[in-house]
Amino acid sequence: MRLLRNQSGEGGQAAVETALTLPVMLLAMLGIVQLTVAYQARILSEYAVFKAARAGSVYRADCGEMVQAALAALAPSMSHATRPNEPLEDLYADSITNALTNTNRIGQPSIWLDFNLENTDHDFDEQLDEGATNVMRLHVKMVYFYEYRIPFANWVIARYWLATQQAYEWAKFDPTMLMEKAEPVTPSTSAGRAQLGRAELVNQAKVNIDNKFYTAPIVNSWSMRMMSDPLPDQAKRSGAWKCKCQAQAQGPIMCDR
Repeated sequence: MRLLRNQSGEGGQAAVETALTLPVMLLAMLGIVQLTVAYQARILSEYAVFKAARAGSVYRADCGEMVQAALAALAPSMSHATRPNEPLEDLYADSITNALTNTNRIGQPSIWLDFNLENTDHDFDEQLDEGATNVMRLHVKMVYFYEYRIPFANWVIARYWLATQQAYEWAKFDPTMLMEKAEPVTPSTSAGRAQLGRAELVNQAKVNIDNKFYTAPIVNSWSMRMMSDPLPDQAKRSGAWKCKCQAQAQGPIMCDR
């Protein structure tokens, strides 16, 4: 009888230990899976901002061309199943729709683009000396509102990111590794414009999270020499996120001017 009581006590202790540790282990596993998938999205976003810069360099710094190039590169990370056993054809169609309209499933923009043109004070066709450094350059900054999709882990990560931004004024540390430091596109950009860009970014992320679209913005930048003469109005653009394009039900992407 004493042996049976001891075995029963050990079984109860094991059950209690399991009940205490299982939720923590499950959360850790979900978090690892979610961050692994998010890191893949970050790699895609690095390629996407390069494609946006190249499109801007070739197509005269046109916002529509830059946004389309970035969305095409990000398409593999945008589609996801919305019902059990969803056909592959439907997933493909969803990714194409996202790439063409720049909208996520709650109707908000998937990406924002900002750019800055450098050395626009001389004619594009001006002959420069060998080794000249004052060539016309395009600096592109992109934010990708990637959706975390692993249950519970997505809520924790997105809420934590939002808390760090609002409570600690853009803290330098974030375990998601997807921290948006909201630096200006170039050192010459005014502090006021940078601050406006931060506020808009946090507000958009908050709208997404409030609508159960759990996201922590992924931000990348790329610079490239201009290979075409910029459109006349491009150098005159001002303000933060100059290519923050909104979705249209029909027709091409329309950008804020």
